[in-house]
Amino acid sequence: MIADPVAEALAYAPADAAVLAVVATDTSAGLGAESARSGGAGLVRAQAQAAFREGLDLDGDDVRPLLGRPLVIWSTDGSAGTRFAAWVVRDEERLGELLEARTGSRALSAAPGFGDFALYRLRDGGAYARRGPVIVSAPDLDSLRAVLRRRQAGGGQWSPQLLRERGLGLPAGALARVMLDAQALVARRGGSAERIAWVAALERAAFTVTPEAGGLRVRARASTDAEALSPSDVPVAPGEEAPDTRGDGRIVLALRDPSQTLRFARSVVDLLDPSRLDGLRAAEMVLDRFGGVSVEEDFVGNLAGSATFTSDDGRELTLRADLENPKVTEDALRRLGKLGRLGGPLANLAGIDVGGIGVEERDGVSIITQGGTPLLAAAVMDGALVASTNPDADLLTAAGAPAEPPEAQAGALRATVDEQFVEGVLTGLGLPALAGSALVLDGPLVVTARGEWDRFDVELVLPIAG
Repeated sequence: MIADPVAEALAYAPADAAVLAVVATDTSAGLGAESARSGGAGLVRAQAQAAFREGLDLDGDDVRPLLGRPLVIWSTDGSAGTRFAAWVVRDEERLGELLEARTGSRALSAAPGFGDFALYRLRDGGAYARRGPVIVSAPDLDSLRAVLRRRQAGGGQWSPQLLRERGLGLPAGALARVMLDAQALVARRGGSAERIAWVAALERAAFTVTPEAGGLRVRARASTDAEALSPSDVPVAPGEEAPDTRGDGRIVLALRDPSQTLRFARSVVDLLDPSRLDGLRAAEMVLDRFGGVSVEEDFVGNLAGSATFTSDDGRELTLRADLENPKVTEDALRRLGKLGRLGGPLANLAGIDVGGIGVEERDGVSIITQGGTPLLAAAVMDGALVASTNPDADLLTAAGAPAEPPEAQAGALRATVDEQFVEGVLTGLGLPALAGSALVLDGPLVVTARGEWDRFDVELVLPIAG
């Protein structure tokens, strides 16, 4: 009899594992809507299948008797090739039957044991160890034996206490909990990521998936070394205050103090892929030299309050942003008209290279072009900066869009994504198991983010039809 199945499963994982996940397999506990329960069960089956590969073929009637106790999955360096799992199943007899049946079908073959563990080899090279209700999986027999030796020796392993500490205060009763050694993963990635101050300050990260009556809630939290950060290093403006949202679309993103995020994003691109901004830097030089316009001082630095980005197709983008001093930005747009006079034959005669940039005025709206192709329509209307990559966008309507008060004090970023975009979003977040389950969404995905000096929080809510 194993008194603490969670502690037993955790004890096979080394404390320095780059990634560790704990997946609850009792999918009926504490859940609301039937759709959330079925979605949670689908997640569990998918994770069990992935953790124990093809050898056990865990599905349907096979997996149900095993469910009830948490499944522990870990990777020593964050790669799929070093994925291990440990599980204390509920039905020891059924586990034995499954292993016997798979051995009989030659999906598994018996290998020399280790102490009181029976060992099995999969046809594709993976391996299992089984002792009573305990089953452990590894990429191969050598690494499996190394896990068992370390467990036998004791020390330096995961424990329930370590799980609580590295969970960073996220819900302990979640369906799935994942803990990450952020610095180990950054080091593995290599490249220039460590040159970003915020990335260099990361310590640990965790996320949880919790089914609720209204759907699924994903929470993520990263801890950072606050003393290593300056105000400009945080991705979003610190604090719990949420932004106002103005305008609608299939994708809507609202930011409080947008200059903070824009400067952070630019600094990241400058560090990781500086050549990507060559065109922008050339354009800024032209604007400054021939138009007397500073993008930083007249636009980015003049943003205040909230900004809302909207899109209906993910390609064309419209911005509505509050301004600290509307006249500063309005005058800057007016000065851009000089570029229109410098374009074409006049530029050739004077020997001036404006990089193909021109400006047209249409009913008080500045249309910025390059090589005759419209890039951006911009204007100051109702005291706000409005701009769109669609030159025919209705900027007046965008400027006058009423403010929707924030629903919760959840931080400086809030985004909603239409149901049709959600599957792509989930894939990008590395959650194919959720995307592949039989969930029917009943509304848009909602994302909020809150930055502080010592942590960064992101929350996603997926409404699921009951």
